[in-house]
Amino acid sequence: MPTETITCPHCHKKIPLSKALTGPIEEKLRSAIESEARRREKALADDFERRLGEERKAALGKAQKELKTRLSDMETQLGEKDQAIEQAHKKELQLLKRQRELEDKQKTVELEIARKVAEQGRQIEKAAVDRLQEQNRLKDLEKDKQLADLRRQIEDLKRKAEQGSQQTQGEAIELELEAALRAAFPQDSIEPVAKGVRGADVLQRVNGPTGHGCGSIIWEFKNTKAWSDGVAAKA
Repeated sequence: MPTETITCPHCHKKIPLSKALTGPIEEKLRSAIESEARRREKALADDFERRLGEERKAALGKAQKELKTRLSDMETQLGEKDQAIEQAHKKELQLLKRQRELEDKQKTVELEIARKVAEQGRQIEKAAVDRLQEQNRLKDLEKDKQLADLRRQIEDLKRKAEQGSQQTQGEAIELELEAALRAAFPQDSIEPVAKGVRGADVLQRVNGPTGHGCGSIIWEFKNTKAWSDGVAAKA
């Protein structure tokens, strides 16, 4: 096996290498190579850790920034929702207040209408009573006038009866009495009593405003000083 040699850099002589000479050199070279390898490995590891830290820091910063942006957006949305809810509550309160005002106003109007209706009812009732009283008063005046006119006609008939024969004058007076009664009470039924029948001379059947009978009046004309109740029996 040939012996390994090295060349001297000064004299250029070849010097044979033995194990004893190359061992330390190899060990020193191995140690240097391993040291350099460890240094490079550590440098690479440190650079990796530095880069990893920087990337982690950048990623964390980016995530924090995005989270902050999202939180800000959420806070803005929550604020807008809170404002919307507050506005809705205000509107609801306003609507409830307006509803109560309308209900109170409606009750006031209904009460006022009820009062007006009651007042109008009292006025109508009073007017009806006054009108009825006035109608009754006018009817009473009309009846009083009719009775007064009838009394005057009867007095005239009495005077006429005294001037002629008693029978002729009596028949004429009865006719005039019937005519006077028909004129004074056109709604009533005026009937002469038949000759030869004992009793009154004229029968007046009184009819109400609706045409229904409500009573009778008998008329007896006598030229005498004394009156007898027997003349009313024929009615």
